[in-house]
Amino acid sequence: MIIRPGKDSGSKIIYAAGTFTKDDKYVVSQAGGASPFGEALCCPGSDYLVEMSPEGISGSRLGKTTLVSSANINKAWYITDTQSGKLWSAFYNPVCSRSDHYEVRYSPGSARVYNVQNKIACTLTISVSSEHPCEMWHVKLENLSAQDRTLRFITYVEPSVDSPLETRYLEQDRLLLMRRPLESLDPNRPYRKTPSLALFHSSTLPVIACKIDKSEFVGSHRTLSNPMLSQTQQTSDHGVVEKVIGSFAVEIDLPIEGEAEFAFCFGAASSAEECAQIAQSLSKTETVCDAIDAVREKWEKLSSSLHVQTEDRALDALINTWLPYEAYAEWMRKQTEKAAPDAGVVADGLRKFQPFGTNAAYLFREALIDFAGRLSVTGSYHPDEFSQIAMPPGEAIWLAVCAAAYIAETGNRGVLSQTVAFKDGVVMPLGEHCERAIRACANQPNHSCDQLLEEALELWSFVRPSDEFASLLEKVRSRKTSDPKDIPEERSLPRRARYLQSICPTLSEPGVHAALSDELNERTYDARTSLTAYSALVQRIFGITATSEGLVLKPHMPESWFECIIVRQFRGDTYKIHMKRSATLSKKGMSVVVDGEPVLGEMLPFFADGCVHEVDVTVG
Repeated sequence: MIIRPGKDSGSKIIYAAGTFTKDDKYVVSQAGGASPFGEALCCPGSDYLVEMSPEGISGSRLGKTTLVSSANINKAWYITDTQSGKLWSAFYNPVCSRSDHYEVRYSPGSARVYNVQNKIACTLTISVSSEHPCEMWHVKLENLSAQDRTLRFITYVEPSVDSPLETRYLEQDRLLLMRRPLESLDPNRPYRKTPSLALFHSSTLPVIACKIDKSEFVGSHRTLSNPMLSQTQQTSDHGVVEKVIGSFAVEIDLPIEGEAEFAFCFGAASSAEECAQIAQSLSKTETVCDAIDAVREKWEKLSSSLHVQTEDRALDALINTWLPYEAYAEWMRKQTEKAAPDAGVVADGLRKFQPFGTNAAYLFREALIDFAGRLSVTGSYHPDEFSQIAMPPGEAIWLAVCAAAYIAETGNRGVLSQTVAFKDGVVMPLGEHCERAIRACANQPNHSCDQLLEEALELWSFVRPSDEFASLLEKVRSRKTSDPKDIPEERSLPRRARYLQSICPTLSEPGVHAALSDELNERTYDARTSLTAYSALVQRIFGITATSEGLVLKPHMPESWFECIIVRQFRGDTYKIHMKRSATLSKKGMSVVVDGEPVLGEMLPFFADGCVHEVDVTVG
């Protein structure tokens, strides 16, 4: 199935056409636009981010520090044939030569380009590390010609940190180190905006040439599309360089039908010694391959708590892989920007773990405490009044929603006793922080927040039942239905949501569209669309809601579906839910059978036995 934006996508951004594979990878077969999925490469536990376009324009960030700018071509990977002198690049950019075959395959945390030119097949995989602040480039070359070939693979990376940089090439370690000169750290000189980081570039093969000066690489009157790559071995002297680059050349002899695999790394750390340690740990090709596999396995584990199989293949890919991943990746993009993130982005720092609550419980818990700390630092405590929170109530209330979601997934109510201090020294448990956020939202009526407030109150009724919150819930529900004039007018969906509708037919069906419209509007910026759409689909369409008492089922299958299969992991148990529509008209609504036994109500029994339980659901 080829994924192209439809006429109603409403997007001015031209996305490249692509295909979802059976294992949910997204493949772009033609350059000429941004990929709608996977361009931001990241991994939980690391602040390192790589942006990778299908054409080969790539940038790198560590936290809020831009290591390599993605505004221009500042990374490149070249192949040159020593006999013929032909030069081409692994990606379309920067040489821009015609390929016999070209595709870029995205998966969470990694991008892989496969390029066949001059009867040489090159597979370049770029991935972030889950353990170190660096990116890994794994290369595989295959000789498809009828003669032996000698090739050179050449890397190029131009850092965007403050120049000049002091460089040192350690030939024995196949390591290039770059850092700000010590004299630039003179306290009498103007302070730099970027922190003092050391950068490194390393190779798993012996390096025949290393260049550190851009003028040596490009030459005069040339560009990166036709650099001055000499056939002779040249290694730059180390020293202080104004326009510093990192470029390695390695040589490979390929017999007929021969293959070769090797790897490079690029990253940053707080010191040159730490950079050297990271490079040493990734000095073998096998180790780099294992590290790339570890990133893939980590994302697969994080996304395994919910897996759906429906009649819409695109929807399956969105739910199982791309909406959760893009929610996390977009947060990484926002929080690494140099400008201070707004309140909504700060709230997304907590919400990004919602799809991974089952398999990333420790990260979810840390995010809860961190978010509560942000609220308390910007507010103050009044014993007889509501605490003051310098954040919109519609954002602050996410603390209560996510705390309830964490407890539902883990069963750990002890997190509510975790203490968080206000800036004026008053210490309160997390549970009280959550309840004050609910009160603040409830006492500032805002129709745009009513649905979220209702969700928070419903979830909180399972966590801490109380008459106060029960009455607030009734108040919100009555406010939503008392006066039709008070219902906000329907707004058009964000651009990103309209694009998702254009590639996924199910999202345009009336019932599903209504659910998305309830959750999304033009005030929701596109960076939040993935997570909001995920929540809307899982809770409003598949009808699966985790509570502290167990899983609740309230499915609303699209009219075009006859059946679907949902596999849900919950506190160690696995529920395999086979949902189908009744073949005859019925007023009974929904019937549920668990392991052959009928179940009354909407809540599935919780077994806590670590086994797989078969659930048959018939929707009337």
